[in-house]
Amino acid sequence: MLAPAIPSAPQLQPNPEPEGDSDDSTALGTLEFTLLFDEDNSALHCTAHRAKGLKPPAAGSVDTYVKANLLPGASKASQLRTRTVRGTREPVWEETLTYHGFTCQDAGRKTLRLCVCEDSRLRRRRRGPPLGELRVPLRKLVPNRARSFDICLEKRKLTKRPKSLDTARGMSLYEEEEMEAEVFGEERGRILLSLC
Repeated sequence: MLAPAIPSAPQLQPNPEPEGDSDDSTALGTLEFTLLFDEDNSALHCTAHRAKGLKPPAAGSVDTYVKANLLPGASKASQLRTRTVRGTREPVWEETLTYHGFTCQDAGRKTLRLCVCEDSRLRRRRRGPPLGELRVPLRKLVPNRARSFDICLEKRKLTKRPKSLDTARGMSLYEEEEMEAEVFGEERGRILLSLC
């Protein structure tokens, strides 16, 4: 004899994940690149392959490039960039940026910062912040062995202004120390003025 079928309670299904990721760092997209420390020729090669899932500030496509800096001591002389890829959120560069004169000492103490930037010159807009950036400590590179990366872009991070002005020329990526000085009540000096 068969028992009557008892309707089962509906199974609760977990909500599918929202389309947009709530994590700010992954919401900016990813950058694929390869690093090679060529010890024999004293060079650091950075090949920018592609970016995926870029989130521009305005709707639509963007014109993007990759900008590279060696930290600490970022200056215009140590800044390299790729060509601009126009009209896409999934740019492919396949371009190698090379730092000549890169030594084992540099690898032990330097960090490579890569920024994905929008080329505002082509759209006649003022330059905004980078679409995202990432930093790679170079001390983990094995000489003469290429290493590939696919890393999530993060929001721009400001660095402390170096004590020496020689390394700070031409860069606008330092924290404003004036506000810190006001908060802590520090003085920058005094001027004695006398009217006779």
